[in-house]
Amino acid sequence: MKVFTPDGDFLMKIGTQGSKQGQLKCPNGVATDSKDNIFIADNANHQVSMFSSSGKFMQHILTEVDSVTWPEGLALSEHGKLAITEFGGMESDVVKVFRL
Repeated sequence: MKVFTPDGDFLMKIGTQGSKQGQLKCPNGVATDSKDNIFIADNANHQVSMFSSSGKFMQHILTEVDSVTWPEGLALSEHGKLAITEFGGMESDVVKVFRL
């Protein structure tokens, strides 16, 4: 994933292609918290990963173990709740809310 300034200048690249720690296979939704940590919904890896503001991988915060299967969109509240939209296939899409 590439990060740009509001003016379109390249800042950094986050992660590489793949399925290992710090890698992204199909990144979709992105959100940031008050500390500028970056949360990325990785649809094909079935997880939400957290990176520092400098792009360093920190941890997978949600995975299939947490019932996250096809994450697409993210929204983070100021109270530490993370809302995730997931692709529902033939059914309707799903919204799940987690407390971080």
